[in-house]
Amino acid sequence: MDPLSPTNATADTSAPSPAVSFLLLPKLPALDDTFGALLIGTFLSLILYGISIHQAYRYCKLYLDSDGMKLKLFVAWILAIETLFTALCMYTCYFYLVVNYLRPLELLRGLWSLQMIPMLTGLMIFAIQCFFARRVYLLRPHYRPLVAASVVFAVVAFGFATAESVKAVKVVTIERFNNYKWIDCAAAACAVVSDGLTTIMLIVILRQSRTGFKQTDHILDRLILYTVNTGLLTTIFNILAVIFASVYRDKLIDAAIVIIDAKIYSNSLLAVLNNRRSLTSPCGTSEAGISVRGFAETSTENSSKGITTQATASRLWTSQDSVGCETIIEIKADPVGSSPTLWPGIGGNSVGKPTIAV
Repeated sequence: MDPLSPTNATADTSAPSPAVSFLLLPKLPALDDTFGALLIGTFLSLILYGISIHQAYRYCKLYLDSDGMKLKLFVAWILAIETLFTALCMYTCYFYLVVNYLRPLELLRGLWSLQMIPMLTGLMIFAIQCFFARRVYLLRPHYRPLVAASVVFAVVAFGFATAESVKAVKVVTIERFNNYKWIDCAAAACAVVSDGLTTIMLIVILRQSRTGFKQTDHILDRLILYTVNTGLLTTIFNILAVIFASVYRDKLIDAAIVIIDAKIYSNSLLAVLNNRRSLTSPCGTSEAGISVRGFAETSTENSSKGITTQATASRLWTSQDSVGCETIIEIKADPVGSSPTLWPGIGGNSVGKPTIAV
């Protein structure tokens, strides 16, 4: 058959061009406040993940030889969960925005990686909250009811996060899951209460530890400020997650906030562990002092020879081995008001440095 015949010419002109085929596709929905928000949240979380990797490197460089095995395994486990969490967020964005480009119906389908994110987030936050709550208990055992309440709220928050993942698997589509956003609100609200209780208890403990010495009180003021800043930041993000999950149920803004919030928790933990020396060094001198967010207990006792302030490190891990014990640092001053001296070997012209347990 002649390819130039009128019949073939008519057939060729009737076939739609690629440009016409593109125009015939269904209109794509706006993705700014759904997968666009999720993508931005993932970008910001990657920045925070890089900071976590740097914090982990600093931890290995500063404390790998001194901290006990339990603490090192806990840090490694948190970093592994955070790495898996980051990979799932990246895969979710790639699947929806690259693999299924120009497939709007696929945007409605739930993906296993997106469904796993709430449970992993809840698991990591639960572990970090329990870590800080246990510090409070070791410092002030008579705060046991408040510590138990903080842990209960952390457990409930993790339960809601797990239920959120299970429900997301069952309902299959994202649109149907929007009717269960109240689960996300409940999880974030319980996390706010748990963080608030732990932060308030730590601030009260540090304020009760004030000695009247300018140098020691300066250290405690720095610890209080650091505790408030870390606790306040996670609380703000949890409150934002509650607000956006309740007001914008058909959006993914709350998911982006939770992704960032999880990274803030892990960075807070690693920063606390790495700054045990710098935050507690009086006036930037020796690497001694009281550990951060409940890593040490301070008590003051009067005697005829002067005032002694003891900073008792927690009994969970030591700096030299894995056997639990106590490390004591004393700040002594004679009654005539001379400058306090960290005991033993800290302050004045001494060069000794005590080992602080975590």
